[in-house]
Amino acid sequence: MLAQARAGSITEEQFRTRYPARFDDALGVERVREMLTTAQGDQPGIMLLCFENVHAGERCHRRYLADWITAKLGLDVPELRGDPRRSANAAAKM
Repeated sequence: MLAQARAGSITEEQFRTRYPARFDDALGVERVREMLTTAQGDQPGIMLLCFENVHAGERCHRRYLADWITAKLGLDVPELRGDPRRSANAAAKM
């Protein structure tokens, strides 16, 4: 689906609607919660990373997942700013 959006064969709005719906359809809320809990392990949190610059307005499918996680699981998924290495170190110390 991401390839379709990048190629322009589906619109941005179609992608924005269909992509998060796949998590409901294919996995479900509780399975995603289990996966995130497993990924986190005994660490204070996890990070979802991408290469797009969302602060410059670039589209990011990770942000759509983050919005889904917030809506469905009630978890805050903030955007990090600045040097990602510094942000990752700060997050790890929380």
